[in-house]
Amino acid sequence: MLSAAKHLMIRDSSVADDDLRMTARWRVSNFFSFAAFRYRRLKVLFLALVSLLPIAVIYAADPPNDSAKRSEATSKEPEPGVFPDPMTARLDRLAGIWEIVETQFDPKGEIISSVKGREEVVWTLDNRVLRRTYTTKTEQRFYWAIGMTTWNQPDGKYRAAWFDNLGSSGPSLAVGAWGDEPDTLVWTLEARGPDGGKTEYRIIERLIDEETRIATTYFVSGSDLVKRMDVHYKRALPCPTRGFRAIDELSSPAKKGDR
Repeated sequence: MLSAAKHLMIRDSSVADDDLRMTARWRVSNFFSFAAFRYRRLKVLFLALVSLLPIAVIYAADPPNDSAKRSEATSKEPEPGVFPDPMTARLDRLAGIWEIVETQFDPKGEIISSVKGREEVVWTLDNRVLRRTYTTKTEQRFYWAIGMTTWNQPDGKYRAAWFDNLGSSGPSLAVGAWGDEPDTLVWTLEARGPDGGKTEYRIIERLIDEETRIATTYFVSGSDLVKRMDVHYKRALPCPTRGFRAIDELSSPAKKGDR
């Protein structure tokens, strides 16, 4: 009995020792698991704080309200009718949408063609530049030109550049000024042919009234002026379109084969 009891006591003692060892291992395991969990949480929190640090620095250096105010101030378009100088303002009479009739002449003065079209003249670049989009279309071809006109303060002249969809020798450049006659713009335009040769034209643009203007183009042959083209403009709208603007580029309505 004693031996059995002793054996039982030894067995119970062994079982108790095993329970203590298992309990100790469980506690140690739980401790390390908890520590690892806390470490992961602290790591995530630390990385989040580090990622937010640049935003805090930017916010401190440039508060969003001030930045938004500056952005709004710099992106605001000028009011219609507000121009950088009086000479630029004088071009405002050209702004708007015009229906045109273009008539071309041969060197003898005989009419060789007449075609209808449209010109849209809009202010851009803070009311410093007039963009003129000129189009005509016949059954044989579509003509499309874009001109940019501005006042050049240093030389006291207007400057213009014209690009079109038919030329292959770069833009035609023009220099203009108000003529001696009232409401008359006189342009000297230079263009180059495919061979690189320079050709000079004189364009007299008369503003008849708020609804009508006429531009006559002469070929400069020495001291002679040979009339080559007349363009009659009539406003497409019943009143001047002051401050009319276009933000997006106009797309050509022509398809391949129309030109």
